[in-house]
Amino acid sequence: MSRKWKLRKGHDTLVIVRRADLFPDDLVFMGLRIQAADLDCWLADPLARQTVVEIYEAVNGRTLRNLNQANSDELRRGVRPRLEQAFQRRELIAVRVPPSFTTQSPAQEVAAREAAAVPVAGRAPVTRPKTWIEIKLVDDEGRPVPGVRYRIELPDGDFQEGTLDGAGHARVEDIEPGTCRVTFPDLDRESWEPVAADLAAAAPAPEQSGTATT
Repeated sequence: MSRKWKLRKGHDTLVIVRRADLFPDDLVFMGLRIQAADLDCWLADPLARQTVVEIYEAVNGRTLRNLNQANSDELRRGVRPRLEQAFQRRELIAVRVPPSFTTQSPAQEVAAREAAAVPVAGRAPVTRPKTWIEIKLVDDEGRPVPGVRYRIELPDGDFQEGTLDGAGHARVEDIEPGTCRVTFPDLDRESWEPVAADLAAAAPAPEQSGTATT
């Protein structure tokens, strides 16, 4: 059975593999040099010791007995020479793993990059295109009604107020796309009605206007 083991060496994470587990087409790295001091350090570490013993058992093809009773000195005398020999003969190969592969999963890496993303110099931020709304107040004969106060509730919740010009007309530019609500505070609601349904602000492309009659 193909096995891989991970061990720490300083700030690096190493992957240990048996040469016999590599396929012929695999690119075989020269591997890192593992010295007796590295093996001593791992055997002295309770967390790494079990991994080293598993590697020893995989190389020897047999289970190490009385492991729980063995101390680090006994393991160094029994395990270290054989593993040191295995690394020298390249029965075992140690490869340093890049940090990006050991600290985060691919999904975590993507999330971290997005969270730390910095706008590229010279590239404009992506924004939604703006639009506009146009209203016109006319009487029953179609004649403009000028000078009437209007109030428009914009899609983003803000309000735009003003007075219709001499042609009974008003236009508000540079607003968010969506639906606007138009009222005339000085007029009774029953005295006028919208001609364009809801006076919705259009998408930025085709120009639209709203007309109300008194």
